[in-house]
Amino acid sequence: MAGLLNLSSLPCFFLLFVLLLGDDITHVQAGAPEDCKAMKPVQGFNFEVEWKDSSKTCTLRCKAEGENYGCMTSPDAFQAAFERAGIAMERSVCQKTSTPSEDDPEHVVVTCPEFREDIDMHGTGKLGKMTLELDMYKEVAIKAVKDLLSPSVSSPSGTQFV
Repeated sequence: MAGLLNLSSLPCFFLLFVLLLGDDITHVQAGAPEDCKAMKPVQGFNFEVEWKDSSKTCTLRCKAEGENYGCMTSPDAFQAAFERAGIAMERSVCQKTSTPSEDDPEHVVVTCPEFREDIDMHGTGKLGKMTLELDMYKEVAIKAVKDLLSPSVSSPSGTQFV
């Protein structure tokens, strides 16, 4: 029985394991901090972004006050970007809660393995009072949002977002 497992080959098995599951073990966060920090506000969409090393999370926050129309429309834009990236919010692994109800949402939280989106109207029912916090845990989500906010080839002066 001892001859079945050659301990000197364990590093090879581990390397093969890492190569086969690289997305979940090593590659997931490879460029995430840089991609997170590269996100910059664009015309019509002011926001703050923060990378947290401790939780390996990129957080984007915005307030739809004044003329920050991009914040008001960002949930739809993020949803479309996540769909294009293959991590749509409507998957069975995602959960959505709307309070007080789905028909009259004041606070909506969507939680998926790759991200968490928290939209709060602060009891007013008005988009102008809305705040949004988007926590991104996986590089695929961070890259989807970064690409959304980056200038596109078809519109070099603007972005795909605004």
